[in-house]
Amino acid sequence: MKDKTDKIDSFDFMTRSGFPAVVKTIHSYETWVCGYVGVPITHPLYGISYNETSEYVKMPENEPIGKRNSIDIFCMAMRLDDRPYIVGDVFNVHGSLTYSGNLGKEDGFWYFGFDCHHCDDTYSIQNENYAKEECEQLAEQLISRVEPVVFVDNLKED
Repeated sequence: MKDKTDKIDSFDFMTRSGFPAVVKTIHSYETWVCGYVGVPITHPLYGISYNETSEYVKMPENEPIGKRNSIDIFCMAMRLDDRPYIVGDVFNVHGSLTYSGNLGKEDGFWYFGFDCHHCDDTYSIQNENYAKEECEQLAEQLISRVEPVVFVDNLKED
């Protein structure tokens, strides 16, 4: 293992779906990337952890395994009822979701993220361009796989 000082490079961008995103490149004993997509406070998953269940996420029918990790696949296979899905299981992103939080930013967004630091990942393939495209796909899924919140005004005028 090389003796190397850790360094993190990052770039922010706006996805085609209108969500902010961040790609970070971590330089350590090896190099890998992570990607994050932010949702606003009005999004149904704002403040929800990727490993919590949510009644607002929906799993597409007959979707292949995709890029999810083996633990998430096993957990989905063990579902025996109609309980809400775990948020991280629903999104088909590299290695599954591995992060949710504010990224230490004070921009008012809640970020969902993934990393490209799994056993078969290599920086030459899973690089910044790859992570940016994964962020674009995650942003699209944060719209298409989430039920909108409907607010009901229970106040009646007399």
